[in-house]
Amino acid sequence: MAIVTVTRFLKQLRDEAPAWLNETWTASKRHGTDKLTMGQINAEVSAVRRERGKKTNHSTR
Repeated sequence: MAIVTVTRFLKQLRDEAPAWLNETWTASKRHGTDKLTMGQINAEVSAVRRERGKKTNHSTR
């Protein structure tokens, strides 16, 4: 019973999502980023932050 309710809820959420969110989901599927794990996402965020840190002068800290 609970699985049916969750499935119905997710379908309703998907059907009622704003256009910008549907566009984001479509682009994510097209680029394959909808399959990323949390570990992969966290690694990518860390890499970007490290790169940004190299470009910024942190001498004021």
